[in-house]
Amino acid sequence: MVERDRLPLLARLVYSDWDEGSEAMGFEEPWGLLLEKSLDLAARITENAPSVLRNPASAPAGFYRDSLELYVRLPAIINVVLNWKICLEQGLPLHPTRYFEVNESTRGKDLHPPEDVRRAQEAFLAALALAGALVALDPQAPVLGARLRLTTGRDIGDFVFTSLPDKYTWRACDPAKILTLAARIETSRGGDPPAFLVGAAHGSLLPGLVLAGTLGLELYYLRFSMFKRKDQVPVVGDSDLAWLAARRDRPALLFDEDVAKGRTMEIFRSEVAPLLGEVATAAVIRHGLSAFRPDFVGLQWFD
Repeated sequence: MVERDRLPLLARLVYSDWDEGSEAMGFEEPWGLLLEKSLDLAARITENAPSVLRNPASAPAGFYRDSLELYVRLPAIINVVLNWKICLEQGLPLHPTRYFEVNESTRGKDLHPPEDVRRAQEAFLAALALAGALVALDPQAPVLGARLRLTTGRDIGDFVFTSLPDKYTWRACDPAKILTLAARIETSRGGDPPAFLVGAAHGSLLPGLVLAGTLGLELYYLRFSMFKRKDQVPVVGDSDLAWLAARRDRPALLFDEDVAKGRTMEIFRSEVAPLLGEVATAAVIRHGLSAFRPDFVGLQWFD
């Protein structure tokens, strides 16, 4: 059994009603401001976290509100950088408030300097590292934040991230459900344990951070959002192909937070698995009537 203290520290400090989409999920902020706010929140939380873990009633005013605010902002740190990278690699326009569909009619319209394309992948990896440090309340987070700011420069500071409450994604962000999934993955007896996680962004961003932190997995995301972004297949660029190819000899975990009808996860596996070696699939929640059955599930229910 995976113990609760294996969860990343922030996930152990977040309390919520996990049945409905938390109102805290609904916000809109420029990415640069959001990044600074996240680092400030982490500093305040980290200062009091040891005493709160010993005695939850000792938490200072605003501590649990701050913890929830940081938790819901973690996906944005990765999300904006990932979509910036995609625009540069796929030849899409850069716009501070719009997300563009990626298909044959849109890609290649704008050519971006090769140096910017290369730097965007560096920034994406830096964003993953920072988000992982923040969910763990790692003292190195300010250093990683400075590295991310340096890599992105002024390119995306004014890009606006908009988040709306989503009860299905929020249910899958419940640390208890993610812990159950982690235990089932860790205690499985079929093959080697996964070495890294590839999530279907954007819904899997937050649960993926918690799951990877719990199991100590390297973390990566490919954008594949059929309902919010109308992606028909995962968006895979040259930098993604290179990252995946370098890990073909290691077992992979393909992850999405919620399997409803199962179409997203089915396509994700069919498109991404051939780029890898040994592959297993996982989801925090599987709806009982879904046609797709992941190898590992945290909770199955009928809704």
